[in-house]
Amino acid sequence: MLAKNRIEHLILILALILLAGLIYNLGNIVMILIPELQQELGMTVVKFLSMTLGFIVIPTWIAKKIDLDVKNIPVKLNKKSAIVLLLLVFLFNFLILRSHELYTALIVATCEEYLFRYLLYGILVRTFNKNQAIIITAVLFGVLLHLNGNLLVNIFTKIPAGIILSQLAVRFGLQYSISFHWLYNMAVGRLF
Repeated sequence: MLAKNRIEHLILILALILLAGLIYNLGNIVMILIPELQQELGMTVVKFLSMTLGFIVIPTWIAKKIDLDVKNIPVKLNKKSAIVLLLLVFLFNFLILRSHELYTALIVATCEEYLFRYLLYGILVRTFNKNQAIIITAVLFGVLLHLNGNLLVNIFTKIPAGIILSQLAVRFGLQYSISFHWLYNMAVGRLF
């Protein structure tokens, strides 16, 4: 029975990742088809809508529809800490990084962290132990979500980043993994 549940959970999370990518790419297609959306504000709005739908709203709705209790996921979010971290990242960016991708990086970090470190981890930890769930989500984050990148770069950077982000979320709360991911995305965007 446990093996069957594990396989079902793996299939479910693979489907949710593929669905998230599909919805995100549909947003990109809309942006290509409507030239007015190709300005910075339009691109940010499309990214916000497509990622929020694909990475948060629809996967959560599906999880609830198949009776997965999403309220009892062992990763927590402390709203007060989240606000403090949000302000600190804004301040750090204003004083030091000066990234022009502040909002886009926040959208990406929040949506990816919710899907991988909260929802998918929460699904997997029901039938896998904590470390197995962390490794599985990190590998899927590094290889499947970032499929368009260089495979070796993903293996040596995105998978370890996924493990670190998972540890932050599990030990300290989702707000820490979102903040770290947000800073990482802005720093990488600034450097490259």
